[in-house]
Formats: sequence, C-alpha cells, structure tokens
Amino acid sequence: MPLRASRRRTWPAAVTGGVAGTAAMTATLAVHTRFWPGLDGLIDYDATDHVTTAASKVIRWTPRTPAQQRTLFEVVHWGYGSAVAIQYDELRRLLGSERRATVVFFLVCQATAMTLFPVLGETPPPWRWRRNVLLSSLGEHALYAATVALVSRRLRTR
Repeated sequence: MPLRASRRRTWPAAVTGGVAGTAAMTATLAVHTRFWPGLDGLIDYDATDHVTTAASKVIRWTPRTPAQQRTLFEVVHWGYGSAVAIQYDELRRLLGSERRATVVFFLVCQATAMTLFPVLGETPPPWRWRRNVLLSSLGEHALYAATVALVSRRLRTR
C-alpha cells in the first residue's frame, strides 16, 4: 500500500529533526568528554566502537582500517539518528499528542540502546552499566527526543 502524500510531506521535517537531535547529542557528548571529571573515556555507548561492532554484525562487514571504522561510525551515527526520527512522526500521528509521542519516542530510543548494544555491540547488560554511562545515556536520549520533537514541530508548522 503506498504511503499517503501527507505522510511523505512530513518526513523531511522529521528527518531534519533527527539531524538536529543527533547534532545536539553529539555536541553534548563532546562537552561531557571534555568537562566531566574522572572519566576514563567512556561516557555513553553511543560514542564508542560498540556502534561499529553492532553495525558490522548487522551488515556483515567488518572495517579493516581505522578510517573505515570511523566512516562506518559516522554513517551509522548520523544516518540512524536522522532516519529513526521518522518514528517520532508516526508516533505523533498515532498518539495524537506531541507530548505523548515525545515521551514514547524517548522510551523507544532508550530501550533500543539498552537492547542493541548488549545484543550486537558486545556491551554488558544495562543493569551492569556504570552509573555515569547510564545517566549519560538517559540524558543524551532525552535531549535527542526533545530536539527531534521541537525541530520537527517547528518545521511542520511553517
């Protein structure tokens, strides 16, 4: 069944919201890395090699050089972060509420991270994540979801 034209028209706003959300998450991770004292480098699994480990399993290709690994990380980080925002658009339609959609979208994003990283990315299960990693993950995904919702709404109402 083809998608209705009205849905296709709102997807650019959702994807742009995803780019903005990914940028906000990336910037916040950079600030955390620089200013959070006492860290050994691990802030959030979204900013580690676990991303490329998980992606490599899904696409069945392993990068052989640091440049290939970095490229795969960037493609997954920006591509996934941008495209998954379409879910927000669908949730907004389904739930009929921006707030409910934002909360559910955050919960889905967080549940995805807490599931995919242990299953595909070779991290420990979430109940064994260090406190700072868990707090960072929750904060980063909340920021991502809120940014996606805000940018998507602003672009749709133009």
